[in-house]
Amino acid sequence: MIYNNLALSITNRCNAKCEMCGINACQSHESENVIEGKKLKKIVNEICENPWIKNIVFTGGEPFLYLNEIKKVQVDLHKNEKKICCVTNGHYFKDIEKREDDLKLFIDCKFDLINISVDEFHLNYIDIQCLRDAINICKKHGIELVFKVGLMKENQICIDMARNLGQEINDMKFQIYSLWPIGRGNEISKDWFKLYSIEDIDLTCKRSSTFFVDEKGNCFPCCLFSKPQNMSVGNIKDISVNQAIKLARQNKLYKYIYYNGFKDILKILIEKKLLNKDLKYANVCHICETIVSSNDLVNAINCLL
Repeated sequence: MIYNNLALSITNRCNAKCEMCGINACQSHESENVIEGKKLKKIVNEICENPWIKNIVFTGGEPFLYLNEIKKVQVDLHKNEKKICCVTNGHYFKDIEKREDDLKLFIDCKFDLINISVDEFHLNYIDIQCLRDAINICKKHGIELVFKVGLMKENQICIDMARNLGQEINDMKFQIYSLWPIGRGNEISKDWFKLYSIEDIDLTCKRSSTFFVDEKGNCFPCCLFSKPQNMSVGNIKDISVNQAIKLARQNKLYKYIYYNGFKDILKILIEKKLLNKDLKYANVCHICETIVSSNDLVNAINCLL
């Protein structure tokens, strides 16, 4: 198991409130958890010592709420040849060229890659001009920009967005990912989600090259949305990030999933009638979440480990 990426949720606070938010991002300081200051510096120092980690991905919540913190660590990260990426809702780019201080702060962070989430829910908070501003600023400063499109049953709003942007999306990169009912997504109709039969899903592990640290300091072997607590391999209050990565690599279940995927796991669970073969899922991560969240299901597959 080799981890090339570290995803760090710098905060669970967000300036949007998307109906499908898988992490239940909060809007208030009172219920916020943040990795900043010495805690962030400690993680960055440890990652700089890890030759395998090539990219650090700041996520949240909305990480652009803490650009000042990212700016403080970018020099050390780039000096150690780590690429700096960020997943954002894009709200920060609205009229950014008119906000000189905010523009300078963004430029000083020296991002290598920006991912903007665009789907039926995120686009309720940003408009076409906001996306145009993001495209123009990133092109001007040599920053790679990717639109992350959450796949739903109907993506008409995203289609309209692409049509309205017109030629400005020439050479743009899009990353398509499936959404499933977790977090606040459990409160909306299942009809929103595009779900598939097990036989139609690629059962190999797709996120196993990314280690994840959440805003409370809990460490996870992948960047699965829901972060079931029984998947945590420790907390940075007690161990270093590199020690947590080592624990994840030694875990028999995670190693099995990494190398073998879910084909035999599902076969056993279905044969034991612990999982309904007719259930539908958004993707392999949705299947993974269903299994690893249940101690009974995990215990039933111990024979494979």
